Amino acid sequence: MRVMLFNERFAESVRLGVKRHTIRERPMVKPGDQVSLRMWSGKAYRSKQTVLREAEVVAVVPIIIGRDWLRFNGVQVSNPNGLAHEDGFFNFEDMRDYFAREYGLPFLGWLIRWR
Repeated sequence: MRVMLFNERFAESVRLGVKRHTIRERPMVKPGDQVSLRMWSGKAYRSKQTVLREAEVVAVVPIIIGRDWLRFNGVQVSNPNGLAHEDGFFNFEDMRDYFAREYGLPFLGWLIRWR
């Protein structure tokens, strides 16, 4: 079983099953893989991990986030606010700013969906 860690900002929505996908730089999993979705209980690497839920990966799809656009599975998304909200962000601007700060834009990654 693969482990995927989440920061505190997203942990509660993962635990409740509201957030059912994540966007990562590398596709660490493939459809059919079982995953343990976790967060650190305290300081990273200096505390235990808390299991938020376990799930099965159902899709791993390429995603690109640009300054004013989002491409999902090769298709430009006309209203990216919905996908951003599903991923735990307030809107596309919040999501874009997060990825710009953490990784730089354009961000090329993978949307990993579970059930």
